[in-house]
Amino acid sequence: MARFDYLAPHVTFESVQEMDEHVECHIRKHFYNLTESDKVVLYKIASHALDYPGACHLKAKTIAEVLDISLRTVFRSLKHLEELQIIKRIHTKKMNGIKGANIISILTSHDTSSVSYQEKAENDCESREEATKIQKEPSYSLNQKHQYVKHTYPVLNSSLRNRIFHHLAATTGNTKETKMFVDVIQKQLNPLLEWDVWKSHKKQLEDIGFITFKEIIQKTKRYPIRNPFGFLYSKLKRKLDEFMLEMIDFYANETGKSGML
Repeated sequence: MARFDYLAPHVTFESVQEMDEHVECHIRKHFYNLTESDKVVLYKIASHALDYPGACHLKAKTIAEVLDISLRTVFRSLKHLEELQIIKRIHTKKMNGIKGANIISILTSHDTSSVSYQEKAENDCESREEATKIQKEPSYSLNQKHQYVKHTYPVLNSSLRNRIFHHLAATTGNTKETKMFVDVIQKQLNPLLEWDVWKSHKKQLEDIGFITFKEIIQKTKRYPIRNPFGFLYSKLKRKLDEFMLEMIDFYANETGKSGML
């Protein structure tokens, strides 16, 4: 990681989670102005900006090859994202003076340092009237052959399916397996969400599912996994068990404190 220390001055977020929140807010804010190519290019940039949240050194040619789109489309999307003040490109030069690959920095979606989806996102990104309009507006996938062509774009957080779809498009370029990954996660979440005690934690539970999914995708890049869906199922089960034990301990402590008052 040391050889990429030059990216440190261009970091715009304190964590990857904060970066992801701002990326989603950018997409909602500019929903009608962004093409599907713009969105997947932005997600691709974000997937490379993990060690230094919000900053990466990425060639347009690399983006084009991974996403299987033309170099011209990538340049057009980068220019558009920059015009909308979603990203900033910092031009670099090699030791011999020849132009090098750009450093790409993802900008914050507003002036404050963090985003709270539950309380602020709707006010930061759109009015309530606009939010309702966006909720009903259909979005179309980059490749029409996929079965996920038409879906409702959510008001606050992206749906679990949409988040997985875009992550796969930005990392592996393969979105055909989105439904199978969602089904594995939902198979474990749905029984929990039938209980009132866990309904208020729906966002946290879905985040655990999505983060676990991303970890599995990263592992498949290092070595082949024979059954990624089974691997996801077992790993997610362990994480959900840990989360529930933590919450049980938390409620037990709160009850104990109340009893002492």
